Amino acid sequence: MLGFPEETRNDMKETIKYAFSLGANLIKFSIVFPLPGSQNYNYLKEKHGIKRIDWSGFDISNSPYPMSYVPSKKLSKTKKMLDYRSHIYNNIKRLRYLFGVK
Repeated sequence: MLGFPEETRNDMKETIKYAFSLGANLIKFSIVFPLPGSQNYNYLKEKHGIKRIDWSGFDISNSPYPMSYVPSKKLSKTKKMLDYRSHIYNNIKRLRYLFGVK
């Protein structure tokens, strides 16, 4: 997961590097979402001085209230790049499994 409170771009790079170094059969990245009642939700409200989030137009990839130090648009762009990269990684893993290659 990416976009935790106070997370920096370097923190995210380390998380990504670590995820790909594990040799897992499947890698999937997601953005931290501030669900009501969660610590992240309370953090978000406190950080931006808001009482309530208007969910009708809320989009985590374009949020005016980023939780991490990385702007929402940059975080969204990183997530899209990782979706592509992990898709390739996951398909290579599947092919290796199917053909018995280690």
